Amino acid sequence: MPIKQISVFGIPDVPGGFSKAIRVLSDEGISVEYAYAFITPRVGMAYVIIRVEDNEKAAQVLSDKGIALIDQDEIF
Repeated sequence: MPIKQISVFGIPDVPGGFSKAIRVLSDEGISVEYAYAFITPRVGMAYVIIRVEDNEKAAQVLSDKGIALIDQDEIF
């Protein structure tokens, strides 16, 4: 069984911001095992951490759709 991995991305902190990102992943057949979202010091932005089987594919799909991937340094 493959090791699950996580991705971190930024979303607008508005109603529907999270659903857009999840729809992008779902449309590509990427299942999300769990997700955590939290606000950031940047006004109007939230971060989401997700656990998926194929982190590289998830990251590529999110990037291709204009959803910002976040480096660990940006979180801290």
